[in-house]
Amino acid sequence: MAGVVDFIVKSPEKTIQLLVEAKTSGDSSGRWAAQLRRNLMQYATASTHPYFILALPDHLYLWKNAGAVGTVPPDFDIDTTSTFKRYAERLGTPLSELGENSFELVVRTWLEDLVKGVTTSMGQPSESWVASSGLSDRIRDGSVSSPP
Repeated sequence: MAGVVDFIVKSPEKTIQLLVEAKTSGDSSGRWAAQLRRNLMQYATASTHPYFILALPDHLYLWKNAGAVGTVPPDFDIDTTSTFKRYAERLGTPLSELGENSFELVVRTWLEDLVKGVTTSMGQPSESWVASSGLSDRIRDGSVSSPP
């Protein structure tokens, strides 16, 4: 799995629940995202991991069945411009100007907030898709790491 995804999120019981890939480029369409996920999963052992996220500066794509084979459309397509913009502002850089490493830091910080159960940031409404997808229950009080 090393080098295939950027982050691994585990439950409190230390089981992998979520694989996350953060990209600063791409065409932000669900079809493109599905093709990228298919290509990444050829090299990852995702069949036992329930969730996969592809995070882009303006969209987040979530698959609830990470091990599904082929070009599968995402279960959730979320506009994350305002969410990620808030984190980028903490770095003092506009979201549109973040490089790959800086964007990965934004995504990791957001993931760590999700694991801690922080679903409201800077007065913004909570991200209901996290709860409705079942993801929040699986990762709350877990951990975020980068693959070796």
